[in-house]
Amino acid sequence: MNTANPKKKRTKKALEKKHKDPLPITLANDSLTWTQYVVNALYNLIGWYHADDQHFSGEYSPEGGFIRITDNLDIQELYCKGFFGKGNLSRSEPTWSQRIAAEGSDSKQFLEHITEARRKQRKATRISKLMNTPPLSSSPSQASQSEDGNNNEVPNNHVNEILDTVFEEHLQLSLVEGFFLAYGLGCLTILNNEKQPLSILECWKLFCNNTLKDRSNDAEVISRVPLTTLQSPMDFIQSDNPFIVKYVVYHYYRSKAWVVKDGIKFGTDYSELNEIGIVLKVFAVIVIPSYHETSNKQENLSWSWILGMNRVCSQANKTLVLCYVNLPPQKTVHLQSPECLTQYSVTELAMKRWIPEKTRG
Repeated sequence: MNTANPKKKRTKKALEKKHKDPLPITLANDSLTWTQYVVNALYNLIGWYHADDQHFSGEYSPEGGFIRITDNLDIQELYCKGFFGKGNLSRSEPTWSQRIAAEGSDSKQFLEHITEARRKQRKATRISKLMNTPPLSSSPSQASQSEDGNNNEVPNNHVNEILDTVFEEHLQLSLVEGFFLAYGLGCLTILNNEKQPLSILECWKLFCNNTLKDRSNDAEVISRVPLTTLQSPMDFIQSDNPFIVKYVVYHYYRSKAWVVKDGIKFGTDYSELNEIGIVLKVFAVIVIPSYHETSNKQENLSWSWILGMNRVCSQANKTLVLCYVNLPPQKTVHLQSPECLTQYSVTELAMKRWIPEKTRG
């Protein structure tokens, strides 16, 4: 009789404990115990802040179009509580320092090791088909080995030197993630290159300008204007601005307590997971702006493109969702501040492949 692997159970339990909090802030809870109520009342009385209420800071990078988080504690808090951002030297979770420290040891395998082993296995399979020889076996534990069979073990006395000489890993937040943390949750302060904090209005106009689809000459000139002059109206911000449209969808799904990640590797805008934790159901979301009835900018999607995207998502075990963002008329909306977000709405359309063997009858 086969039984479940106890090691997997412990691993799953540890991950659930690590990612138990859905957001990097403490939300109000109506079911507080009497002790918690008294402690919170004392904190409010003497002016202390709750220990769980944390605030983060990140630097805006206009060249790369992201927000950089460098503090190690902030990186762990933001990723473990809501899966915000990704490590610039990792696939997703910032584990570069741990991988370097565990180099040459088989005690723990990371996603990067498994990915490298799979790539080597596929390469060996292709070579074996060309040479008509049996393929070489590979496993995640062999991910640290080079192609010639030599082990790339790093002596322990060199680990600290590597950590000191190579720049540390940082967390990269997309513009929509950073704006949600700053505007939606109010737990992030975004700094410019001079380490000066940016206001919500400055962030809004900078991010809208950074993600323009067609950057006109006027937009290029305005992008070089100092932040102090950005309070004047900027007519180049349209209701279909890519940042506004994508942020509307991001804020919509985050408000439903869903994890929202970038879906570029699947050819979509977002890859969303509808639960915080280990048991996840993944959707691939394509954001489509829906213009006013009198507009002629409506994008017509061909059936061949939709069927192709649906098949790609099905092969990756993801449900394709077409998320239409209903845009307000350009003349009736004030786009110079995030207050215009209340005039946007979202319509979802989930698509699944019709397979006769599964749906017949």
